[in-house]
Amino acid sequence: MADPSCTAGGGGGGGGGKKHGTWSAYATHYNAGQAGTPICGGATSGFVCAPSDVSSMWSQLGGKPCGEPTNKHTCTCDVGHGCPKCSGSQSVCGKRVEIFCEGDSSECIDGVSIVVEINNVCPHSHPCNIKHNVCTRGGDPNHIDISKTAFQKLIHRQSSAIGTAISYSLTSKSPGVYNMNTGEMLEDALATRLYDTDVAHNMTGQNMTSIFRR
Repeated sequence: MADPSCTAGGGGGGGGGKKHGTWSAYATHYNAGQAGTPICGGATSGFVCAPSDVSSMWSQLGGKPCGEPTNKHTCTCDVGHGCPKCSGSQSVCGKRVEIFCEGDSSECIDGVSIVVEINNVCPHSHPCNIKHNVCTRGGDPNHIDISKTAFQKLIHRQSSAIGTAISYSLTSKSPGVYNMNTGEMLEDALATRLYDTDVAHNMTGQNMTSIFRR
């Protein structure tokens, strides 16, 4: 992600004004190299996302909080040894989330939303997340990390280290880009291979280990 920092504040922030989704928070982005091994398997890039493991949505879907790192000295923002294991959350895999940009016009691509699939997690117990106060119970617990591929379809630029204000809801729509007002699909992520734009790894997901931040 561009910068993993985010704000503190119990419910997860977002800018002022009307929100389009169920939950409000901030979003940052990650690339394939930062994604580690997705807990659900599948691609490390494309139209996928990694919500906080203590978010309201994660809990609603039956997800469990990740464990503690086994080695806090080797589990860092740059090195992923001994990081939290995130087991018991298979019920979240493949669920789809529609995300709306709630920032200002310099950040948001006007009139669109994106739909992404959950295949990874942002652990509250990861030392990097604790350091930057993101994805934790006290630091934007409803935070979502979004693959850079999808992030760039919704947001021009991340103007602040805390991330971009968003809101989001669960959906049954297919992954892709949508007209936020009419609901019309503008880009089909599956048909155009947006789902797998960067390097995609066909992981088994069996080790269920959060290697980088998730």
